[in-house]
Amino acid sequence: MRKNISELTLGLHMPSAEASIPYVPLLKRGSAAELCERAEYLARRNAHKEALRVLNSAISKYPKYQSAYQLKGYSLIKLHRLGAALAAFRKCLSFAPQRKYYHFYFAKVYFAMRKYQLAINEYRKALDSMWPFDDKDFTNAVIYHQIGLTYISWRKPSEALWCYEKVFSLGDYFGAPLRKRALTLTKKKVKAKAPTWAQIPSI
Repeated sequence: MRKNISELTLGLHMPSAEASIPYVPLLKRGSAAELCERAEYLARRNAHKEALRVLNSAISKYPKYQSAYQLKGYSLIKLHRLGAALAAFRKCLSFAPQRKYYHFYFAKVYFAMRKYQLAINEYRKALDSMWPFDDKDFTNAVIYHQIGLTYISWRKPSEALWCYEKVFSLGDYFGAPLRKRALTLTKKKVKAKAPTWAQIPSI
């Protein structure tokens, strides 16, 4: 996966090699950006309660700094405080309603709630949104990949396989692990024909 999109932003696992690196502020200490940098450092080490304390401090000082709410939502998901996470991400969208990629975060919360249809609806809203600093094909590949995972959790392998085929059509962004997962789904000999995107229901 490309390095210019933060794994933290996508809600993926952090590299374990970073665990031993001490925090050294690169920005003005106490600024909004530095507090968020410190919180991300803590979140990368799964110290989410400590990260929240830093982020709440940032929000109290800089209540319109949307990155603080974004990082707060991520840590709240990890702490299974899902309603609060949804509220944090909604705050992000209220600051910048044109940034459709925030729907990606809503989807991750709904997925954690096991509200799979709502998660898929939010992922669909995030399609073609273009994450900062990256291209549309990669963005859509990430989203289709997440939709596929959602369908697997929902026990809908035909739909999941359809999503993985969409990922493959956009590029080999996920490599062998995704090809292996798609092959496993194919070997299950799913009898139902994979639907078209228009046939996948939304509510």
